[in-house]
Amino acid sequence: MARQARDALTVLDALEIERAVFVGWSMGVQVSLEVHRLAPHRVAGLVALLGTFGRPLDAYPKLIGQVIQSVFVFGTKAPTLAQKVIDLAVALPGVTHFLGSWIGFVGRNVSREVFDSNVQSVQRVDKRLYLRTML
Repeated sequence: MARQARDALTVLDALEIERAVFVGWSMGVQVSLEVHRLAPHRVAGLVALLGTFGRPLDAYPKLIGQVIQSVFVFGTKAPTLAQKVIDLAVALPGVTHFLGSWIGFVGRNVSREVFDSNVQSVQRVDKRLYLRTML
C-alpha cells in the first residue's frame, strides 16, 4: 500500500495538484488511507467505499482468512494455475458466486452483474502482482 500511495503522490506532483479528494473502493480505501498517513496535507477529502484498513483478511473469521491467505500465497507461486482457476470462475459465474458467498468473501446480496464483472476484470491482470497486493 505504501508503494501505491507514493505512486499516487507522484502522479499528483506530475500533474501539479497540491491537494485532492481521494475516492477509494476496496483496496483503494487502503491506498487512500496510506496517502493520508504519508501526506495528510495533500488530502482534501476522503471517500471510502467497501474497503477496510489494515489487513483485509483479518476481517474474516480466523480459519476462513487463513484459507483465503493460503490460496493467495499458493497462487503467487503458481500464477499459471491461478489463471486457470480464474478462467474457470469466469466460465462458471453461478458456482463462483455461490462459493464466494458461502465462505463470506462476497456478500450474499451483491449485484450478480457487478460481481461477474469484477471476476472478469481479475481475469485480465497479472496474477502474481494482484495476489501479492491482496496479501
